[in-house]
Amino acid sequence: MCDWSSARGKGFQRRLRGWFEGSGCDVWVLRIAGLDASRYASFQVRGVSKPDEGPDELTRRYDEWLAYYEREGIDAIHHGVITMRRASGRENWVRMDDAPEMSGPCGESVLRGFLARDFLERFPGDQALLDARLRASSDLLCEQVVAPGHVDGARTTSSLRLAKGLLYAMEVDPRLATLASQLDGDQTLLEALMAVARGAGERLDVIVRQLLPKVRELVQRGFVVPTSTG
Repeated sequence: MCDWSSARGKGFQRRLRGWFEGSGCDVWVLRIAGLDASRYASFQVRGVSKPDEGPDELTRRYDEWLAYYEREGIDAIHHGVITMRRASGRENWVRMDDAPEMSGPCGESVLRGFLARDFLERFPGDQALLDARLRASSDLLCEQVVAPGHVDGARTTSSLRLAKGLLYAMEVDPRLATLASQLDGDQTLLEALMAVARGAGERLDVIVRQLLPKVRELVQRGFVVPTSTG
């Protein structure tokens, strides 16, 4: 866990990537929060202040911090979790995400994130992915809300979320929610899509074209996992 700064008008991504050049490690950065320079300085100055320090001393120290940030061109400071994993025999990758809400230990979720990246790199093409076997995560929750509609009697919204660890959540097409919940690790993704197409009364090629790109996002966020992962 660490803090890092962003340069005025430049952000932090390029600079942060430079930290890991030549490291031989894959890197996943999960940014938890960010504060502009003035708020961060105020927070830190209060944290290191002594009981006998008066407001004048705190103001002087605050001004020193802001002057330093101004000289260095720093406009914000970010806080997050950085996980590194040794990569051998290939070029390393660096992934940067805003962290979702978290609940309890997140180590298993982080590990699954690395394994998901490995899986997606092994199956870059659509046909390879269609032949893969996936299953719903044991932490997956599927939710549907049905509200009165104006024309066809009902309007349904579907969402997926994880119950522990990194609490990723997203609203999805109801057909995608059905697909995610039905993946059991035994059938191929194509076979599961065929079942969704039959249930929706739609052509398979339409279902594949519309849902397949989203499956990669489901894997990346841990909603569904390759059969070899937890």
